[in-house]
Amino acid sequence: MASNALPLAAFCLGCGAHIRTAASDWERGADLGPSKTFSIVCSPRMSNLKPEQEALLALVEKTAKQELIQKGYKEAPVDTAQLVATPYVLSRERAEVTVLSYTCNQHVYAQAGNVLPSYALPPCEESTISEIQEGILVIDVYDSARKELVWHGWASAERPKPGSSGTPALIEQATRNVLAIFPP
Repeated sequence: MASNALPLAAFCLGCGAHIRTAASDWERGADLGPSKTFSIVCSPRMSNLKPEQEALLALVEKTAKQELIQKGYKEAPVDTAQLVATPYVLSRERAEVTVLSYTCNQHVYAQAGNVLPSYALPPCEESTISEIQEGILVIDVYDSARKELVWHGWASAERPKPGSSGTPALIEQATRNVLAIFPP
């Protein structure tokens, strides 16, 4: 499933949308202990942002800083930070399948005028496929000394209609959910 970089406003989580999941993956053996210094840098994937998108990205950065400081990390300039975090947003189309099982109409299965009992009837199923647009907030953490990605966290939610209210609060919650599982 292909994912494209997407401006932050597309992750609008308002209008009753909820965060579906928060997960992470990390480089085993990497030192991610809270004694490290960190810096948060805008990902190059997040270029040409509109002012409202920049405001939402600033909210992600502010929330991430607060969460990391609360965990014991110390903020430092990017050129001296041991860990560098880069947030960005992706979008993808997702299909969800809902299967409804029920007992078929017993009159359909009449044999020579005899109606089969319900326990002898095969189950019937009806499937519904729904396509949704999903926004994914990603926070990558790089080790400056090793010059490699050492932790990758994300949260996803269905994208509501543009202009939905509640976006800042839900962007903030998505950032917290991602960083709740950092370090592993």
